[in-house]
Amino acid sequence: VGADVGFATDPDGDRLSIVSNKGNAIGEEYTLVLAVKNYLNYQKSIVATNLSTSMMLESIANETIRTKIGEAHVVEKMKELNIPIGGEGNGGVILNEVHLGRDSLVAIALVLNLLSKENKSINDIIGEIPSYIFIKDKIEIDDSIDFDSLATLFDCDEINRLDGIKFSWSDKWIHIRKSNTEPIIRIFAEAKTQEEVDELINKLNQLKKEIDLKTNKIKNALSISLSGVGAVRAIRGTNAKHYYCGKSAENGILSSNIAKKGATGPNDVFED
Repeated sequence: VGADVGFATDPDGDRLSIVSNKGNAIGEEYTLVLAVKNYLNYQKSIVATNLSTSMMLESIANETIRTKIGEAHVVEKMKELNIPIGGEGNGGVILNEVHLGRDSLVAIALVLNLLSKENKSINDIIGEIPSYIFIKDKIEIDDSIDFDSLATLFDCDEINRLDGIKFSWSDKWIHIRKSNTEPIIRIFAEAKTQEEVDELINKLNQLKKEIDLKTNKIKNALSISLSGVGAVRAIRGTNAKHYYCGKSAENGILSSNIAKKGATGPNDVFED
């Protein structure tokens, strides 16, 4: 239809996704970036966002404050430091002067004003912003994982343990955290190239394989150990009594002893 821009919101209207003048969905990570870019044209400001939001934000803002994942954590930091604008990389924009909550209509207004002020297309504007490859992934892993044990996994410039663990370099990062809603580990990674992102993800997947291998070895060892349990010794005072289980006879363990005692079923127990 030749439109300059398209907008799509989630059902409750708090997050915004943008379609470019070329008819392509540009990705929800751009929503906050473009909204902040417009705001900073009028007023200098710190920007509050979460740990997993794209570092494109740092390319346009002088200072960003990172919080735990979740709208509530971003809002809490905005209140604490009186920060006028913030949001998350999921398309949520929070403008303090309107209300302290994500709002897609606020985001639309800020983006439209940016187009008007700069008199450029969405494609041209995002072309001026340093681009990165951003990946969101998840893996099933032992819920008892100790994130501190992952600290040596990457040789990085900075480690942040505010919410899970995040490894950062000057031009890439990977954030690993437990999901609040599912028995999974969520992974967010960003870098200049697909190869760099794949390298980060693959290193974590290799760790998962090693953990799974160790877990299976433990399970197998435990299974072998338990399958060899055919007798239980009960000590009463100074006299010892031996008990044999018919179940062990079925497994071929101590079968001769049990057969002598006349075990006929898996639950028969005879005292020696």
